[in-house]
Amino acid sequence: MISSRILVRAGLAGLLFFLPFGIAGQQIALGIGLLGVLASSEARGRARSYLLGARDGRALLLGVAAWVAASLLALLLSERAGEGVRELRKLLLLPALVLPVAGIEKRRDLLAAAIVLLAAATAAAAIGLVEHARGGGNHPSRLDGPIGFYMTTAGVLLPIALVALAAAVSCRSRIAAVVFALLASALLLTYTRGAWFAFAAGIAVLLARRRPLLLLPGFLLLVAVIAGVPSLRERLLTSWDAEHPLNRERVFLWDAGRRLFLDHPWRGAGLHDLGETIRAHRPPEAREPLTHFHNLYLQTAVATGVPGLLALAAFFFGFLRALLSAARRAPPELPRALAEGALASVAAFLVHGLFEWNLGDSEIALTLYAIIGMGIAAGRLVNREV
Repeated sequence: MISSRILVRAGLAGLLFFLPFGIAGQQIALGIGLLGVLASSEARGRARSYLLGARDGRALLLGVAAWVAASLLALLLSERAGEGVRELRKLLLLPALVLPVAGIEKRRDLLAAAIVLLAAATAAAAIGLVEHARGGGNHPSRLDGPIGFYMTTAGVLLPIALVALAAAVSCRSRIAAVVFALLASALLLTYTRGAWFAFAAGIAVLLARRRPLLLLPGFLLLVAVIAGVPSLRERLLTSWDAEHPLNRERVFLWDAGRRLFLDHPWRGAGLHDLGETIRAHRPPEAREPLTHFHNLYLQTAVATGVPGLLALAAFFFGFLRALLSAARRAPPELPRALAEGALASVAAFLVHGLFEWNLGDSEIALTLYAIIGMGIAAGRLVNREV
């Protein structure tokens, strides 16, 4: 009979491995890991001790509860509640925050988890780079990766690349530096501008904490890389072109969202597909078929109203508080690197949210939750643990 400890470890390893490959494997692995946690008194005890016994754990739990409550309230107040039920499935991904906390007991467990995460991301990035070089994929001009869509791939690689950079800086690991370079290359070749800006923000957070003197050289290096590749340079420069067709579409979209929010500022429009409503509120010259607002904050405001925005703030406040505490407490080198990499990942996610509804993408949200969980677990280790 398989022991509960094996289930927890297999589930966590499977979840981390499948993060850059697709949602089906991720969800199966998460389910296996949670079954192990439920069956293991030790794993349950570690999770309970953090969520109920630690001050920052209680803040995190309160933020999660606020987000769940705001989502349920928006569903109940919606005139199309039946259509919005499927959106609640994303809430089932939240236990990924707890699985690493329950499953990582010692430093060697954390090392194993980090190796699985970075090895899987390296393989996925390599596959994506080869596919892109051969002109393959669903969008030959952009790197789709094994997930099959460049925006999702960018959102998944973003936090993992920051974890790799944190390991390279804190542990002076050449292997981690190579992994970071590979992941960064794949991320750049998705040509996803919002992810680029978020990546720069995450790097800035890491360097400000660990190597502040490298902030300016790091920024100049990133600019030089983008400026040196014509396709990357052209893509970046279009960000400030108000007449660019994609930028005009975003302006039309966000203006429609602003007006929709003002129509229902307190109860929100609901969690259902808003494509029909968006089309009705945009000007006739808008052409791009869209079902959401490509902005985490505007999407939350329109769908859930002011209560949802307040809950979103509590949600991410809980993450930031937990990870700041973890980064202070974590032992040197790898544990501290993972805590700080997770902190930078949350900062990058918040910047990315200005350009994408990244919390609505299950693969991206699950990656963030798993990395936050690893960062929290790193902060609960002590120096003597092996």
